[in-house]
Amino acid sequence: MDKIEILQYLTRAACFSLLSNGELKLYILLLVSASDIDAGAEINLKQIAEANGAMPPLSELRAMMSTLERFGLAVLEDIRGGAAAGVLCYRLTRPKKHGEARWQKR
Repeated sequence: MDKIEILQYLTRAACFSLLSNGELKLYILLLVSASDIDAGAEINLKQIAEANGAMPPLSELRAMMSTLERFGLAVLEDIRGGAAAGVLCYRLTRPKKHGEARWQKR
């Protein structure tokens, strides 16, 4: 499944309407920044801040990543450094079909 197929899948998936604008923006940014699916990747927090207009608090960033992980889209591996020079380490995952009960937002 390449990146275009992932975006096509996501727009048809039940979780699409459950993701917030911030979560969608973050996922698209991670998708664009990753070199491959199921491989470790890094993105500068500065890039996330630029795409968002401001840097979300790290707790909010972790919460957004938790949502992406719950929906099988990406996994947060680490956040290193501070907000100005930090790096978010993550891994995109191949979306899997889930039962509707798993897609319910908490």
